[in-house]
Amino acid sequence: MADPVRIALVGPRAVGKSTVGRWLAEQRSVAFVDADVELARDRGVASAGALLAAVGEPTFRMHEERVSLALLAGHDGVVALGGGAVLSPRLRERLAASDWFVAYLSASDPVLCARVLADETERPRLTDLPLEREIAALHASRRPHYRAVAAVEVVVDGLAPGEVGQRVLDAFDLAARG
Repeated sequence: MADPVRIALVGPRAVGKSTVGRWLAEQRSVAFVDADVELARDRGVASAGALLAAVGEPTFRMHEERVSLALLAGHDGVVALGGGAVLSPRLRERLAASDWFVAYLSASDPVLCARVLADETERPRLTDLPLEREIAALHASRRPHYRAVAAVEVVVDGLAPGEVGQRVLDAFDLAARG
């Protein structure tokens, strides 16, 4: 019997984790779960952004950590983790000590900014900085955490979701053989 597929996607907001995650799950005929969707469902709110706006970032991160750890413990398939999930030392430890293959989807700050501006999902701002500076600052502060947990980094700039997904699958398959 083949080992279960366990791929976790990390990266900043609007990088395409959910879109690529659904593509990966379809290619491998496994379940896909979006941690932000599960977090909203768990807390009985319309979206993760609504929860963040309602409870503030510290409480939001506590709930995000709990839901993300539960997903990693009780799910096979593909999981798209929230952009700030890697801020949790417990989650980083869990990813490092597990059989999850972690892919960091990254993008240049201008691409992320354009995607955030085009995103219809309501998410409160985390700083008082202008959007471009906020995106750059958040990505810079989280990048070391993304890289620390990831087996592969895929830069999404200029790539279609299927191209990004294929790069993740190629790295996953190589790791599984190795």
